[in-house]
Amino acid sequence: MTLQELARRSVDLHVYSKDTEDTILRVARLFEERSGVKQLEDIGPESLLRFKTSTLSGAKEVTFNGYLGHLKALGSFAEEEKIVAENPFKKQRAAPKTIAPPKTVDQSTFRSAFWYLARNPTEFKPSWFWKTVMKTIYYTGIRRRQLVTIKLKDLDFENGTLCASAEGSKTRREWLIPLHPKAERVFKNLIVMSELATGRELRPNDYLFVIRRFNKRYAVNSINPEQMQREQITGFFKRLSGKIDARIGAHRLRHTTATKLCNPNEGGADISVTQDLLGHVQLATTRMYVHTNLDNMRKAVNNLPEIENL
Repeated sequence: MTLQELARRSVDLHVYSKDTEDTILRVARLFEERSGVKQLEDIGPESLLRFKTSTLSGAKEVTFNGYLGHLKALGSFAEEEKIVAENPFKKQRAAPKTIAPPKTVDQSTFRSAFWYLARNPTEFKPSWFWKTVMKTIYYTGIRRRQLVTIKLKDLDFENGTLCASAEGSKTRREWLIPLHPKAERVFKNLIVMSELATGRELRPNDYLFVIRRFNKRYAVNSINPEQMQREQITGFFKRLSGKIDARIGAHRLRHTTATKLCNPNEGGADISVTQDLLGHVQLATTRMYVHTNLDNMRKAVNNLPEIENL
């Protein structure tokens, strides 16, 4: 059996999101192309080294490690199905990661972004909509794919919750997110503006974030005309980053939310609470989102109880 055949079998037998399915199939194809090996029984140290060398020649360590995670999962699946005696990727170590700047958005960048949108209302039409996008991601920690799938029925103002539905979930799960007061206000405003734009009350299954209601220049989603394309969100952040000369994006906002929640001087939440809010299955994934700084580490160290005479 080839690795791509194994990947297809795994995708067919498991419940993954469309994006995860595409990633698994793509990683299997890339491994075969870069290693020169297709059959599972032929995968060994030499082919793994060729794949690693080829991948790291044009990508960062985190990309290779992400690929390796999928390959190890495929190897475990093959082992469970008794297709191979041992996971061929099991002993391959992750590439050492260089220390990268935190993927967070600081207050100065937030101010620059909102200032630019306020001063240039016609450049990102309508600017209030894009402010709503930014605030929603920040106050809820949801992904782009989840934002574009939010429906009216997902909001429960009486109990102050947003249901992050399985439709937009990377792991095909759903969970409840408590609504920050400011998030509740922007949602209510979005509903009012949407009803004014459509000339009717929104129905429970209506999507909330649909940019074409307010600006027809945006392309129609060919897969689901009623739903906004998440690439439109990516495009907005890319253009805005260029205008304010600072990096800001949906994923960075999500990292920022996680970091602030776990910061003892801000959210002060336990990391497991942050894990539940972000919808992560593994705590290790949440740890990748939380960026500590030296001052916080110093404060934690200084708070250690003293041990007499030592």
